[in-house]
Amino acid sequence: MKITAITLRRFRRFRQVNISLDEGINVVKGPNESGKSTLVQALLAAFFWKVDATRKEVRDSLTWGEQGGFVIEMEGEASGLPFQLVKDFSTKRASLVWGD
Repeated sequence: MKITAITLRRFRRFRQVNISLDEGINVVKGPNESGKSTLVQALLAAFFWKVDATRKEVRDSLTWGEQGGFVIEMEGEASGLPFQLVKDFSTKRASLVWGD
C-alpha cells in the first residue's frame, strides 16, 4: 500500500491541511507542537477508528472551538489500484473507493 495524500479538516490542531507524500520514505520533521504526532493519530483514525465511535479519543480529536466532527481523507494505491478513503466523523459516514 502507498499513501499519496492526506487531507485533515477540523482534526486536532489542523483546521484544514493537505499533505502530499512522495515515493519512498517520507520524513516528518518539525519543532514541538507542530503536528507530527497529530499526523500519526490521523493515520490511526483513518485506518482503525469507527466513524460512529463516541469514545473520548474521538471526541477529543475535534479542533478546539469547532462544532460537529472532523474529516480525514486519504488517497493512494493498494494492490496496483488507486483508492480514496473518506471518514467523516461529523456525519458518521465512511466511504472507500478502490479501483474503478
